[in-house]
Amino acid sequence: ATNHDHGIYVESSRRLRVLDNLIYDNADRGIQFYPDAQDSLVQGNIIDGNGQGILFSGNAGLASNGNLVVGNVISNSELRFNVESWYPDGNPIGQDNLARANCVWNGRSGNVADEWGFRAEDNVVADPQFANRAAKDFRLDPSGACARLVPTAARVETAVRQNIGPVSKPIQAKSPAEKVTVKLAKKKNKTHRLGDRVRRVAKRVIID
Repeated sequence: ATNHDHGIYVESSRRLRVLDNLIYDNADRGIQFYPDAQDSLVQGNIIDGNGQGILFSGNAGLASNGNLVVGNVISNSELRFNVESWYPDGNPIGQDNLARANCVWNGRSGNVADEWGFRAEDNVVADPQFANRAAKDFRLDPSGACARLVPTAARVETAVRQNIGPVSKPIQAKSPAEKVTVKLAKKKNKTHRLGDRVRRVAKRVIID
């Protein structure tokens, strides 16, 4: 790990949407909010086998605030926690960052670190029961706890294997996690497709 090898590096953004991606096997963070990410939505992603899963952070007088991570699988982080934060001494601490209703599993240091600059609510500790993790087949067992919590992520790998690309419209809410943000998604009218690669590249990003 070099501390610079991340799946999605959210450095300076406003109202970024990261939806329905596979983010796996990055040496450092799966998704990093650092140092100035504001009001992001991260939903329906599978974030597996990275050094750490999610990092809320800041530096140089800046802090990431108002970021919502909801309804994702965050699993098997190899270096530290699945969800954590970091702020240097004397720096402002992030406000209103929330990790809610995610399926978390098997972080090397644990699933959720001390809640410093973020809150963690209603997350479920459960084995994602991937179809074949070794072969990078991240389909979820539809009867498992993670699939019920993260129904969008359960469909990601199938879409990729069929080469039909990302979902083109915001889906209807089918779970408590989705209901948090489905109204927000419907209001966004710009959809940027960033290609068919599924490792380290966002499949669907909606920006104001």
